[in-house]
Amino acid sequence: MLAALAADQLIVPVPTKDKGILGLRGVQRALRMYRRLRPDLSIGLYIPTMYDRRALHDRETLDTIRAQLSPVASEMSLRGAVWNDSWRAQKPVRLFDPSSDVVTQVQRVTDELIAAVGLPDGVTHG
Repeated sequence: MLAALAADQLIVPVPTKDKGILGLRGVQRALRMYRRLRPDLSIGLYIPTMYDRRALHDRETLDTIRAQLSPVASEMSLRGAVWNDSWRAQKPVRLFDPSSDVVTQVQRVTDELIAAVGLPDGVTHG
């Protein structure tokens, strides 16, 4: 709670599963409570996570997220061997396998996050 009250904007990961959608009720309740103390607090970005484009359920849930929420980042799957292997090697994915799709996903969403919260360009690249 203290972190949310210290923030200017909240970043909300939303799994592309039924539980992710159901969890948004709790996020909205918490946001209403936080706004009693911080009326200017807002959602900076919703980030769809655990996305599997092969699963119809995930595609439908992502469509629902995009239709009902704003702003919404690109989806992130972050699954698979590279993610797990880099964790086991105790290395960031960017160092473990710089050409990985995971690196591309993380960089894309990082750029979207920077733009959504209004940070200057180049914050993570310099």
